[in-house]
Amino acid sequence: MSLVFNNIQNSPQTHVFIVGVGKYDCLKDGINAIEQQFGFLNQLGQLSSPGKSAAAFYGAVIEFHEKNCWLAPLGSIELLMDEDSAPSACDVPKRDNFEKAYWEWRERCELNAGNVAIFYFSGHGFTKIDKQYLALGDFGENPRNPWKGCVSITDTRTAFHGCKASKQIFLIDACRNVPPETLLNSFDCGSVDTISHMQTTCKHDLTLYAAAPNESAFGRKGEVSYFTTAILNGLTGLAASNDAEVDGDQWLVNTGNLSTGINKWMAKLTNTEVGKSRCDSRINIPFDMLALAEPPLVDLLVDCDPAPALAHAELECSNEYDRHTRDPKEEPWAVIVKAGLYRISASFPGEQYKPAFLIRSVRPPNSSFKLTV
Repeated sequence: MSLVFNNIQNSPQTHVFIVGVGKYDCLKDGINAIEQQFGFLNQLGQLSSPGKSAAAFYGAVIEFHEKNCWLAPLGSIELLMDEDSAPSACDVPKRDNFEKAYWEWRERCELNAGNVAIFYFSGHGFTKIDKQYLALGDFGENPRNPWKGCVSITDTRTAFHGCKASKQIFLIDACRNVPPETLLNSFDCGSVDTISHMQTTCKHDLTLYAAAPNESAFGRKGEVSYFTTAILNGLTGLAASNDAEVDGDQWLVNTGNLSTGINKWMAKLTNTEVGKSRCDSRINIPFDMLALAEPPLVDLLVDCDPAPALAHAELECSNEYDRHTRDPKEEPWAVIVKAGLYRISASFPGEQYKPAFLIRSVRPPNSSFKLTV
C-alpha cells in the first residue's frame, strides 16, 4: 500500500508522491550486501538522511492540510519509504512499487487540469551524460545488471510534462555526480513513463535539483538534508509574499520565490557563500501554491548611524500585535518577528543622539534597516 492519504475529488486538488530511500539491501553494509561488478557501486552504501528528510516533507504536507493552507486542497499522498523511517505504513521504495505508485499518482493528477502535482525524492542518485538516475531500494540486486533498480528521473520528468495537471513541482534531493564507469558502459533501466514527441511542457513547472550537474547533495548524518530543510523553510515562510491591495492579509507561497531563493537559503544552512553548494532550478510561469495560516517569521536587523550610538540606544520594533525591545548594546540588533508593518525606533537617555523612527514593512526572507540618529 502506498496511498496513505485519500481525499480525492473532481475539483482541483494537490496530489503528492513522496519517495525516501535510505536502505539499500544489496549495497555496502546492507543486510544482503553483494560484491558489485561496477566498482563505483561498491562505494555506495546506506544513507541516514533520506528517511528523516522524506518524513519531514510528509509532515509538512500534512500540516499544511490541517491548517487549510493548500490553495488546491490536498487530494492524495503516495508514499514509499523504508519501514523503520516511514511516518505511516506504506510499501518499501523498490522499483515495482515505484512504477505502481507513480502511475496511480499520475492518473489522479490527470483528473483535472487545475491539479497540482508534487513529486519528492530523497536517496542516492548519479548521472550518465545528460540523464540523472535515482537509485531505489533494490538497486544492485543483480550485480551484473544493477540498473533495473533505478529510474531515469530525466526521462520521467520529461514524460510527466504530458500530464493534464497544469501545475507541476518536482523536488530531487539526490547527487548528480558522473561516475566514470557509467560513461564506459551502456545500460537501460527501462522506462517508467513514455515521452510523447507531440507534447509540450506544462504551463506552471518548478523542477528543483539539490545539486548542480556533476555535483553532490549534502546533509548532516541522521538529519534532514540541507536541500529539504531549505525547501521546508521556503514553504513555511521564506518564499511567502504579500501584496496588501491584492492579497489582503494573506501571505502566499509562490514557486517563483522558491526558485530564486533556494540557493541563498542553502548557503545560509551550509555557512558558505552563495553558489558553493548549488541547487539547479528549472521554472515556467510561477504560481501560488500555499496561503499561510499566519504571517511568516522574518529575520530583522536594526542598526544605527553612526554605529557607536547602538551602545546607548533603547531599540523598539512594534505594531498593534507585537512589541519587541532591546537594551543598549554595541552590536546591531538581530531579532525574529512576524512579517508585517512596524514602527522601528531608537531612543536615548541623554542628548548626545537624537531619537529616530521608521515605519517599515518587514518581509521575508529578511529585512534590515538603519536609523539615522
